[in-house]
Amino acid sequence: MNMTGACWMRRTLGEPVSALSIDSQNNIIAGGWNGRLTKWDASGDEIWTVQLPDRIGCIAINEDSVYATAGLHLAAVKSLSGEVQWQHALEGSADIVEANGGFVYAFLFFDMNIRFMISNLVLIFRQSNWETTRTPFGPLIS
Repeated sequence: MNMTGACWMRRTLGEPVSALSIDSQNNIIAGGWNGRLTKWDASGDEIWTVQLPDRIGCIAINEDSVYATAGLHLAAVKSLSGEVQWQHALEGSADIVEANGGFVYAFLFFDMNIRFMISNLVLIFRQSNWETTRTPFGPLIS
């Protein structure tokens, strides 16, 4: 069955798609294997494209920003303009990123621990008990 006729829009990222999200205005944000992050509006017109350091693994959106994991980095991009606000190096590639209540959470799973970063803190949860370690989020990369 050919589903192309059922599509309301078809756009090309220019590289294989690795992550996809839709915001509250039905804009589509797609990330690629080579670090490209592109936003299209609901009619299919491109709003912006930005190049990040590595494969886009996960995308989270709030009212002002698009957050994306890009290999060993977490990046914030202005939702309206596509301007990169900041990038932080991570200790490993993040498996999940979430934006909620004014905070950005990057979850890293390794060594039977769950590490996640909230703003500029790293919290480490052990398997049976947990400890909180307050360390810088990492150097700001411009």
